[in-house]
Amino acid sequence: MLENLTAATALAIIAASVASAVAFSAERITLNEQRVYVAEQVRGDMMKVIADAQNGVSPVVHHRPEGDLPNSTRDITMYRWVNDVTSTQVGRYGLGIMGRWDNNGLRDTYIRTAVSLNRSQRVTINSRGTFGQNYNIAPENPTIVDLSARNLVPGDVVRITGFGRWGPWGANGNMVPGVVACFSTSSAYDSNFSLTDRLPDAIAPNESPGFLSGDLWNLQPYFDPASFQVVGNNAGTRTTVTVRIPTGATHLFLAPADIPYHTDNANHPDGFGVILEEMPAHNNAWFEFGRSWAPLGDQGQNSWSYGYYEGADPSTVNHQAWKYLKRFISSPLAYSAYTIDGLQYQEGMTPVSSSWAIVGPGWMHPNHGGGKPNKNPLVVAQKWTAPFACSRVRVLITVRRFSDLSNGVQWCLVKNGTEVLWTGEFIETDPLNENRTLDLDNISILAGDTLEFRLGARGNDGSDSTGFWMRVIGIL
Repeated sequence: MLENLTAATALAIIAASVASAVAFSAERITLNEQRVYVAEQVRGDMMKVIADAQNGVSPVVHHRPEGDLPNSTRDITMYRWVNDVTSTQVGRYGLGIMGRWDNNGLRDTYIRTAVSLNRSQRVTINSRGTFGQNYNIAPENPTIVDLSARNLVPGDVVRITGFGRWGPWGANGNMVPGVVACFSTSSAYDSNFSLTDRLPDAIAPNESPGFLSGDLWNLQPYFDPASFQVVGNNAGTRTTVTVRIPTGATHLFLAPADIPYHTDNANHPDGFGVILEEMPAHNNAWFEFGRSWAPLGDQGQNSWSYGYYEGADPSTVNHQAWKYLKRFISSPLAYSAYTIDGLQYQEGMTPVSSSWAIVGPGWMHPNHGGGKPNKNPLVVAQKWTAPFACSRVRVLITVRRFSDLSNGVQWCLVKNGTEVLWTGEFIETDPLNENRTLDLDNISILAGDTLEFRLGARGNDGSDSTGFWMRVIGIL
């Protein structure tokens, strides 16, 4: 029995355990198909639970038979369930499978896990409304959130995450995701849209996230000084902030990160707004900053960025030489990832550029020369940027050897581009599925600090796909 695992670790263990158990009842040729089937069923349940929690909805508790696994040669029965295992505001939901495999007698396998989620609420933003300055034509009303109506009070810590996009020049132009916010001790705002300080009762958080330097349109001069930027307009910049609601605040104003004309704006057909997610604020409460293994979003989403360096040694490449990888085009969810050329890639398919610098959900692959005219080796990297300061942070990492045909890889964890916190490697003789783990506690993090995992090849890059799972948690 396995309890209280992180989502990615649980999926990996579930897949491995099911493959072992099914070996007693199926021909070897079907093992991989059955393993993938089980992993995808549980992954689907997890994704549904997470989506429900983001919408403030408790996941549906269920326990149902799944029937025989594909191409089973013997009787196999599998059950799946989701349980609500707590009644607190921070939701904790159990996910699991139970399988019974017959191999000249009964062999029971029982696996379960749990995922902790903060219940949250979506707020749609009107991209034609603003509490900032506007020219010539009056904008529409700003989006105003009544905090008490959403059970949010001063002192609560709230993570604000953007979703969707809006078009500065209508729905047919280029879309951007930017959001600006401001707390206030009332819902009042000045109708004079030529002013910048239109909120008479605006109040700034003690540790304001501020505005992004160099972001599109230099927004700060056009909004009340107490305002802050939730999401950047530029790719690869901020997509979420975490703030403590200041004393006296009763309302949160939201607007697109736009100046100075709003009347021609349009929301994306799939929506535009933010997710308000209350974080546990009592003492000694661990909460999750971020995890690396979720399906990869845009650069900067959920504080994660994906890039590469030209060089061979991960611990010596210059952090100022960071380059962004391009997201794969039209790739299925399970293979959603980043590479140099941005072309679709699936395991077993070679990218057109022949460059193997790839970052995927739960795995990475360095490059040892292909795809660049100068044949430089490439180190791939995942970078997490702290959305706000935290006095104590814990970093949990697992690195797994996916192939015993590889002559090895090398890696390091780097803080703020220069401070090496951890190094490691796999060599030729390390066995398949060998793990290296890190549990680094009591790190001090300031807003804007970065933690970056870099992976490079040792010699050639053949069969260098490497499992990587990183979780960052902290205490307020």
